[in-house]
Amino acid sequence: MYHGCAPVAFDDYVQSVMAQLMDVVTPDPERLRQALSHLTMTDQFRRRIGQAVTGGRSLYLYGEPGNGKTSIAQRLTDAYGGYVWIPRTITCEGEIIRIFDSIVHTPVTVDTAVTGDYDERWILIERPTIVVGGELMLEHLEFTPVPRVGICEAPVHMKSNCGTLIVDDFGRQRIPISELLNRWIVPLEK
Repeated sequence: MYHGCAPVAFDDYVQSVMAQLMDVVTPDPERLRQALSHLTMTDQFRRRIGQAVTGGRSLYLYGEPGNGKTSIAQRLTDAYGGYVWIPRTITCEGEIIRIFDSIVHTPVTVDTAVTGDYDERWILIERPTIVVGGELMLEHLEFTPVPRVGICEAPVHMKSNCGTLIVDDFGRQRIPISELLNRWIVPLEK
């Protein structure tokens, strides 16, 4: 039996994601420089990364192992900065789906003196960066029932909304690349 804040309607969740997407916010060059400041790279390469990131779309970094692809990807979310509001749970077609995950989301304290009252079904978090690697399996891309609490757990790509999902070591996943790309082709294009 589910116990907790009332879930947010799916349509309200979609509206919140659209309003907070990374393509709505453009990282300024100084923020990008600060986000990548701990990495050694040429100014030319930093500019190329900046051009790719400005669109807020999918980005494919490739190269030899150990050249910093993952380190760059993990820092790109910082270039956008800010926080996002996500619902603790949503309801869709009669199912309750948990979005907030304390393992991958970092809550931010809300100063109600500044913001006023807010709907506590929503939680303010740092823009998420979620890394998956060789452990990624097909079931991680599906809603996972949690029978003991009567809800479903959101898939990893849904938990990364308004942030960054890094598929590290692409091709080492336990599912065929073609199956992963077929599953994500539309979201990758958007």
